[in-house]
Amino acid sequence: MIHSQYCSNQSIAYCLRGSIEYLASNSKQVKITPLIKDQCGCDHSLYVDESIIAWVESTSESHYCCGKMHSIVQIYFKEGATIPVADAIHHVIDSIKLETNLMQWKKHIKMAGELLSPF
Repeated sequence: MIHSQYCSNQSIAYCLRGSIEYLASNSKQVKITPLIKDQCGCDHSLYVDESIIAWVESTSESHYCCGKMHSIVQIYFKEGATIPVADAIHHVIDSIKLETNLMQWKKHIKMAGELLSPF
């Protein structure tokens, strides 16, 4: 489950808990990796313009993933913040692929259990 919430502040549209990495010094983009409980969120990272972020709050949390320790922050997006449609579609497709792979593994485990069962 991705940790996110709608904000009560009227000027803020959405909050997200995750890590944020500032890219090259001449870039106006940041990489945001959502915190997904007990899972790797790196495949769900977004590259967004820093101009859509209202502010970032530190938390005392950290998350180890893909060989790195990520500091978890609360990211507040500005009202009307958007991402390109291509990015949104890419993330939906990734989620569908992940769910399909999980269902296939469950099916294979069930079949293996039936084959190994003496009854």
